[in-house]
Amino acid sequence: MTKHSSPAEMTKDKPLLKGPHNTTYATVCAGVTLSMETFYRETNTQGLSNLPKYRGCIIAANHWNMATDIGALMQTCPRKVHFWTKAELFKGPVLVKMFMEAMGCLPVKRNSRSGKKESNDNLFQHTINTLIRGGVIAIFPEGTSHHTAHVTDLKDGASWAALQNAAATADPADYAPVVPVGITYEPIKYTWRNRVHVRYGTPVEMEPFLEEFATDQRSAVKKLTAAIQQGLKSVTINAPDWETLDEAYRMQSVVLGHTACAGDLETITIILDLLKEKSPAFVGVVGQVDEYYLQLKAMGLKDRDLEIGNVPKVISLVSNLAIHLFFALVSLIYILPSFVLHLPWFLIVLYLKHSEKFPESKAQKQIFSSYVLLPMSYTLVYFVLTSLAGATTWWDKVWYFSVLMISGFVFPRAEDYRRQAFNTLGTSRDLAREALSAHIDPIKRKQRTIDERKADGLVNRGTSNETSIEADHKELDDYDEEMTEVLQQIEGILDREISRLRGQEKIEKCSYLKNRLARAKKIHRSIVVETRELSGSRQAEWENKARAYDTQIAKLAQDVEWAEKSAERDGDGGGAGMAKKRMEEQTTKEITSTAIQIQEQTQQSTTRAKRMVEETLEMGLAVKDEVVKQGQQMGKVQEDLEQVDNNLKRAEKQLRVFVRRMATDKIFIIFIMLIVILVIVAIVLYVLKTKGIIDVGEGGITIPAKAVAPADP
Repeated sequence: MTKHSSPAEMTKDKPLLKGPHNTTYATVCAGVTLSMETFYRETNTQGLSNLPKYRGCIIAANHWNMATDIGALMQTCPRKVHFWTKAELFKGPVLVKMFMEAMGCLPVKRNSRSGKKESNDNLFQHTINTLIRGGVIAIFPEGTSHHTAHVTDLKDGASWAALQNAAATADPADYAPVVPVGITYEPIKYTWRNRVHVRYGTPVEMEPFLEEFATDQRSAVKKLTAAIQQGLKSVTINAPDWETLDEAYRMQSVVLGHTACAGDLETITIILDLLKEKSPAFVGVVGQVDEYYLQLKAMGLKDRDLEIGNVPKVISLVSNLAIHLFFALVSLIYILPSFVLHLPWFLIVLYLKHSEKFPESKAQKQIFSSYVLLPMSYTLVYFVLTSLAGATTWWDKVWYFSVLMISGFVFPRAEDYRRQAFNTLGTSRDLAREALSAHIDPIKRKQRTIDERKADGLVNRGTSNETSIEADHKELDDYDEEMTEVLQQIEGILDREISRLRGQEKIEKCSYLKNRLARAKKIHRSIVVETRELSGSRQAEWENKARAYDTQIAKLAQDVEWAEKSAERDGDGGGAGMAKKRMEEQTTKEITSTAIQIQEQTQQSTTRAKRMVEETLEMGLAVKDEVVKQGQQMGKVQEDLEQVDNNLKRAEKQLRVFVRRMATDKIFIIFIMLIVILVIVAIVLYVLKTKGIIDVGEGGITIPAKAVAPADP
């Protein structure tokens, strides 16, 4: 074991820790905080109470975003943080060495020529000395930054340092724990104005590992590393791949809603565990969520557009659209001056982001380049403004400098306001478009039917109204015929084929039946839409038929669900007769309990597995219920959109004109930008004219010749 200096010997050594606070660290930390708050829209910090207030500790953080992770720790940690730094930097110029010591950096000999053992001794010597003094050391135990969707295997450096420090400390109250810290970025870690979440987890104490460390150091270190990794996973989002993570985010949005998803860790972790376990109760939920998002994509909508309580009445869609368009234009005007000022910086940073091939390096490249580009841009604009405006007094120069600084401070916040305004405008536009298409599409469909019949010589002039009615009846009859065929096909398979199948074949057949049921539901919805166009006894007849179809579809859906559960039990080894008998006799709770027992016998035999399966089933049913509620809400919204009354019919021409005008919203925005630019140009010309720099007359803009004094004779 490495020998360490005693506290008395360390007081003679030149201290690396210059007190809990100092001017250099405070200045650098303020600059880092400003950079993080400018690049990221929001930084959420959780669990700071887990960080020891006075004694030393090791922060073990995940490393997904290069130097930006260091900035996140410096921004959120209330105590001074020490980082491992190359020892070569301490051997450079005196000012650099003084700066590194003031920052509390610890010299580490990495890949030194003196040998591996000496290099490790140097590393742990400085680390343990700092911990004994009560310092906080940040370590990234993954070793290097990466772009994966989960925490990778950890190295043992943090565990060695923590256990060796505990072995060299007499009082157990002074042991330095390891605090796992999770740093996650939503939704993308390298995109400007996104969110950062820093979560400080429960500290891992040293007492449970010290006894084994005295006899078997390597085994104790490995166990501590495993405990640290488990702690890191508890404060981060871990998925096997990015596709699974995207699927989990979609399901999280359905369960919690778009707004509540930000910063949520518990629900997304449970969903990822369910996806990993592939619980039977969760099989159908994934397909329903995928179908839900496909329907949204087909309608040009997003999940947040249909959140409960977020869908306005149909009548107010047009007024909301006009209001949101107004606020979008206001936000554009608000950000325009700052955007013009920062346009060169924005273009260069955008190029750097796209040119960097490693995602984990994109954010730091943009932030570091801003330290160079923004001062240069501000200085250039300052001299241009002061020279053109003829600013000679100190007050004028201070005023222009203040305007530039305020513009830089306002720009990120103005961008947040603009994004929010344009997102709201997009939501209103999509809902209004869907409302109009729900009303206009049936009219176009009827007109196409009439035109086709006219082309075939089946419709004469003067009978378009009667033909429209006949076309409605014909279309309903077609739907009725297709519905009958689909339902008979499903019933035939359930009665004759499904009982003979086993295992995977039965599951595949159930999947096919679910697809046919989805088709039947779409036909039923079309029948409901067309029925609203009828009147009198004909309408009542089709309404009764639609209700009968709805009842029949619900019954068949239940039969398919039971058949699917039976197929899953058959796949675990049960016979068809016993599976059917159990399905008929057992209640839902007993079936769930039986499924849990089967999973315990075939997959895992520990108590933890049983608890996980129970949570899986409960969460799966809860998510399924929430998806059903969302589907019902979506159906209600679609029905509201379909119930466009006669007032909208009379205003059809005006609404079409309005839609065409909305399609030209970009032209309006460009027009407003041109107006603002012309106003700015006019102001600049006016200032130049008042200063006598230019002359504006009938001949255009001219520069007057300077008066020359006559020569002395």
